[in-house]
Amino acid sequence: MKQFYYIAIFIIIILYLNSCTENPYFEDKIDVQKNRIIKGKVNLGYGTTPNNVYIWLEGLNLFDWTDNDGKFSIELPPAESQPGDGLNGIYALFFYLANYKYEKFDLIVLDGSFRYDTDIIDSNGNFKETVTLTKILDIQTVVLPDNIETTSKDTLNFDVRLECMIDSVYVQTHFNIWNTPSSLVFHKEDSAIEDAILIQGNPGIFKTIKLKGMETWPSAFVFPSNFFSQGIFEVNPYLRIVQEGLPDELLLSIDKNIFEVDFHYLYWPIKTKAGLLTVNNIEEQTYGITLK
Repeated sequence: MKQFYYIAIFIIIILYLNSCTENPYFEDKIDVQKNRIIKGKVNLGYGTTPNNVYIWLEGLNLFDWTDNDGKFSIELPPAESQPGDGLNGIYALFFYLANYKYEKFDLIVLDGSFRYDTDIIDSNGNFKETVTLTKILDIQTVVLPDNIETTSKDTLNFDVRLECMIDSVYVQTHFNIWNTPSSLVFHKEDSAIEDAILIQGNPGIFKTIKLKGMETWPSAFVFPSNFFSQGIFEVNPYLRIVQEGLPDELLLSIDKNIFEVDFHYLYWPIKTKAGLLTVNNIEEQTYGITLK
């Protein structure tokens, strides 16, 4: 069926390109310069705020991020700014969030403008239906203790709790010498992404594994005194989720260094329940009076 769909689309494009200004195959005169914007809305379900979903148009490298209501728009540049003074063809529009199944829609571009009034896009350039993304992996991190002092040298324990929402999910992460996952990212609230801290267990071997059902990845680290500054840190696992058919070009369009094992990981769009670690700059307390 998909083969016949593409054949039909190809015939439409050929008919359009060989038609006159007054197109005998469509009732109205087509003003291709007006149909350069498409709009829509994304839903994530489960009461999850549908913000920060990445929308990417393959081949043109145009993108947008959904707002808190899940709304997005993609605008083509004027035809004269496009290759050949106006592109023609079928271009895939991707909807991506790392731990949700991505969606893809094939859109028709004629003479540098979107084809409106199709099965997907209405006559005003709006998606006819809300795009719903399905969660494939639930990710939660628990930190114990979750409140320490800057001078603390106690062991910190971390549980990464994973639940597959589909039959199985392939992920990539680092494993330590005991062959258990042990890679965490610490990001202090209100600080730059570049200041994030990546912790790996020794030796930090990068592996791809298949998850099924529910799993908990426990790990424990001892940090030197004053390793953490005062503040609240979000803690997440360093975890890449593999989805078949997803172009690397999409991810590289988010950040050209997104595959680096460092702070660039935080540029991946993902929805997790991060662990929180509160660090207090209190050295000693006596009778309720703080001694500095």
